Amino acid sequence: MRLFIAIEPPSKLKQAIAEFIKQNKFQYPNCGRWLNPNDAHITVNFLGEVGNVDLAPLIEAIKLTTKSQTDFDLAVTGFSWKPPLEPRLGILDIAATNEFRQLQYNLKNSLKRLGIKALGQPAHLTLVRVKKNLWPPPWLVFDRHDFTVNEIQLIHSTLTANGPIYKALEAFKLPSKAPLGPYRPNVAICLINSQNELLLVKHPLSKSNYWQMLQGGIEPGEMTADAVKRELKEEMGITDLEIINITERVHRYRWSEKTKQAGNDASKQPYIGQEQSLALVKLKNHSQIFKPDPREISAFKWCAPENFLAELQPVRRSLGKMALAQLKK
Repeated sequence: MRLFIAIEPPSKLKQAIAEFIKQNKFQYPNCGRWLNPNDAHITVNFLGEVGNVDLAPLIEAIKLTTKSQTDFDLAVTGFSWKPPLEPRLGILDIAATNEFRQLQYNLKNSLKRLGIKALGQPAHLTLVRVKKNLWPPPWLVFDRHDFTVNEIQLIHSTLTANGPIYKALEAFKLPSKAPLGPYRPNVAICLINSQNELLLVKHPLSKSNYWQMLQGGIEPGEMTADAVKRELKEEMGITDLEIINITERVHRYRWSEKTKQAGNDASKQPYIGQEQSLALVKLKNHSQIFKPDPREISAFKWCAPENFLAELQPVRRSLGKMALAQLKK
């Protein structure tokens, strides 16, 4: 099975591609094999031959990765031959943005955990594959097109004598940008001990009498489960655990101006708040010694479920209710 992840151009751009190919295919009939406009795509990551891979975890990994990436803009800037002197391809050049490169990087990291190499390529759209020596290559002009990417696709490619046949296996929507800025991907961790008590912690900057669940940011390309394990190890020294359940992106809140100004965490600077997933985690080794990171945790305690909501900060109680409801299942 030959797979890649790609962006399908919007209809207006596909129409311009169809007209460009029709004109130049007629004018340069021996140039090479021109693209079927219906197959136009911008490759994000090339997976190549993956054998009889189980598609379910692959699709889930891509789905989780796209949840932490918002839509972004791209621009087709013109047509060029690659390489210029002895061209083998005629392509549309695309001005890749940081968001495009971040998406490539995140997908590469996510799929690496499944043992799949997801190679990122410079952003382009192939229009013609040159069959023979083309000299001098004709000067062709394609007008600039700007567009927004709000979806990527997992595509199966079958190679035939008449060219590749593409089939979209799954589409993944990219969330729209928040009106005033993006929300930071974050996971709240409800940790349970053998007495069914729940762990509560206090942050060093907290001035209130309320407590909170352990939580932490999800790094680019990181699976939520991996973020849970990393945060528990970094903040509490906990390594022997069992993840019972993860519910993705169930709670969102904005930071107050006071919160945004407090601390110096550079990773929070681009954001206006947090969008949280919820992880239920069981402590397996109850004799392990906790080693709280003093930069993140000033105090911790175990709390009975019936007192849990009253101890939580008001802004965190809706998430606390979800945790308690899931614990009863």
